[in-house]
Amino acid sequence: MLFTISLSDCSVHKHRWCDGVYNCPDGSDELHDECNTMTDFKCERSFGNGNMLRYPISWIMDNQTDCRSGQDEMLSDRWKFCGSKSDNTLRVTLGDEPCQDV
Repeated sequence: MLFTISLSDCSVHKHRWCDGVYNCPDGSDELHDECNTMTDFKCERSFGNGNMLRYPISWIMDNQTDCRSGQDEMLSDRWKFCGSKSDNTLRVTLGDEPCQDV
């Protein structure tokens, strides 16, 4: 799946965003908004070069397995959730951030 990054009309698979490698001539794949909300956890991305990389919070529980291990889709004590998946209000908080701030 390719996603166009509007800064340069450069199309790069989302698993190549925020990986420390400039795939677009202007580096927009490393400046994408997703890069500002990375987890502290690392995984081998499903499509990539096999490196263990941090991944964006938006990939957690989004019904797309982005980590080869599937850890981004597993309910875990490492994530603090607000809302519920069944009514599409599931959100993940950063650190000790209260649910009302998410």
